[in-house]
Amino acid sequence: MDCLYYDYILSDRPIVIKDQFWKDTICHPLMYRLRYLNQVGNINQITMNCDQNRYSHSLGTGYLISKILPEHIESSERDKAIFAGLCHDLGHGPFSHSLEHFILPRLGINEWKHEEYSVTFCKKIFDSINEPTFDFKGIENIFEKGTTDGSTDVFQLVSNKVTGFDADRNDYLVRDSFMIQKPLAVDFNRIHKGLQFKKDFNNKRYCQVLTVDAVKELDNFLNYRYQMFNDFYHIPETLGVELMVADIFYEAEPYSEFSKKIFEEEYFINCDDSILRRFKEFNHLSKSLRTLFDDFEHRRFYQHFGDVVFKEDVFEGQSKEERKKMVERVNNEINELIEPVLGKESICYAVMSVDSHKDVNLNQVLVEYEEDHVDNLTKNEELVSIFKRKKKNYLRFFVKNANGKEFAKSSLEKWKNRNKSIFH
Repeated sequence: MDCLYYDYILSDRPIVIKDQFWKDTICHPLMYRLRYLNQVGNINQITMNCDQNRYSHSLGTGYLISKILPEHIESSERDKAIFAGLCHDLGHGPFSHSLEHFILPRLGINEWKHEEYSVTFCKKIFDSINEPTFDFKGIENIFEKGTTDGSTDVFQLVSNKVTGFDADRNDYLVRDSFMIQKPLAVDFNRIHKGLQFKKDFNNKRYCQVLTVDAVKELDNFLNYRYQMFNDFYHIPETLGVELMVADIFYEAEPYSEFSKKIFEEEYFINCDDSILRRFKEFNHLSKSLRTLFDDFEHRRFYQHFGDVVFKEDVFEGQSKEERKKMVERVNNEINELIEPVLGKESICYAVMSVDSHKDVNLNQVLVEYEEDHVDNLTKNEELVSIFKRKKKNYLRFFVKNANGKEFAKSSLEKWKNRNKSIFH
């Protein structure tokens, strides 16, 4: 996208736009709304310089797609991929992923997908633009599956369910690493150069094929993404904030009716991270809400007191419903030990799952081993051997009153001594 200059690390650089189509897209009010949604939810409460927003991330994703796609891709398909990259996060609500993972489940809503609003808002932007160079058909599949009808791999740069690498993940890993000053352990240019889109190959208009160099760097990317989730996105301090904010939403629900109103499009459009200030207006109606806001504003967040890390054969060997019941049983048993001293609802937990190979299907990755010799990655034992999958499924427990942390910690140890068969 030569018409758009954007430095996706230093997001305060100027944007120079020469094409009206892209100007209309990135200057649309629905895009500007993303300026008021923090990219990393409530992490900025712990890591103060993490104030990057969804708008800058969306521009970065669109820019990267324009940078990576080779020139031989037909312009309509190229523009459609860039447009989808720019619009992929339009459906995010307050505190980004925290809304889906913590807030809405606390309110009894478990099937929310931000992609549905992304499609709705994306269509509004598309319909407002004069003479677009592509059709809108299949955009909803691009956001979730990285494809429209399966005839091309170009849209895997928006969402990739084969290699796990796409412009979205590329941008947020580079951006977040820069903000927290974590050394970047991935040569993304090596992957970009090794991403090929072969025309009329393997029964596709454009088929994604990687060079051997790109495959080797792909392993570094997957490991680095895993480390970022362990060392940054899922750290206990941040999760303690996320769970407290979810409780604020829960206590404000009788007065705000947030769980009903977010299904109203106009209400959702005006929802951003400032919503907590609106909820504070209900303080005089609820002592619990008033206490939560007081603790939140004085940074007395929920305190982490331990984890239960499940053995893989126990957790992975069960259905989704069985895992849910097991998690509830573990929580109830630990609660029974803690409740007599600390009282009801004195603890809470987060279910965490980290997988280095999320959205990775090595048996579908095509590699060009020599010129014009393309084969499946799994046919090469040497390449396959470098991919070491790392997985971790665990419950992270928090006590709501810091004074009860030591008792909660000792109670968890008692429980662990009785249940060594299901956790590490």
